Amino acid sequence: MRWLNLPVLWFLLMLCVVSSRAQSPDSLMEQANLAYMDESWNEAMDMYETILQMEVESAPLYYNMGNTAYQLGELGRAILYYERALRLNPSYEPALHNLELARNGIINPIESIPVLFYQRWHENFIALFSADMWAIALIIGLALCVISIALFLLKQIIWQKKLFLTLAASFLLITLIAAYAAQRQYHRLKHKQEVIVMEEVLTVRSAPAGRGTELFRVYEGTKAEIIHRMDSWKELRFADGNVGWVDAADVAQI
Repeated sequence: MRWLNLPVLWFLLMLCVVSSRAQSPDSLMEQANLAYMDESWNEAMDMYETILQMEVESAPLYYNMGNTAYQLGELGRAILYYERALRLNPSYEPALHNLELARNGIINPIESIPVLFYQRWHENFIALFSADMWAIALIIGLALCVISIALFLLKQIIWQKKLFLTLAASFLLITLIAAYAAQRQYHRLKHKQEVIVMEEVLTVRSAPAGRGTELFRVYEGTKAEIIHRMDSWKELRFADGNVGWVDAADVAQI
């Protein structure tokens, strides 16, 4: 009698495995991608959002969500998701490319304050890798530096000692650069809070709670930095340096 139950138990076990697989993030991603290819964009977005609810984040996931939002005509959400993808991986090329395309759809875009060429190079260099990748470079550089110092101390031949001393100095420099870049990226990720305007037209005011006068208007997809909060209002600094208050419900944080 006990053997007669084995097929039933095996069937139930396989059913549980299949059910679990059907709800896994990878499986949902595949289904969502197929729905996107079939132009079932609402269905695809629902599945992408389900993956997020599983506390799974990745640059490709946000990139796919950005593409889906763009197809749905939701420019603000598309830019928001591309920006979130780049927050996780600043060098993710597909998101960089599509973000630039999406920004072309912003009505009356705000021009950034011009920066000096070396400032631009500095920011582009920091953005080459994520904080985690810079941290890995730091660890590798430090390890190679220690090894080079050890070999410098062990070698007796002058040219070999000079070689390993030079290598140690080079790896130390790489370690310091990686440490600086990792710190900057970490600060950007954890402390610099930015938002995307989600309303088609948003009025920026001089004070919160609608008491202030109208300063100017911005449009869907515009990016800004949060500099202060008060109740349900946020004070933002825009790319041109202008500052004003908006209702928090009208923007989404990256």
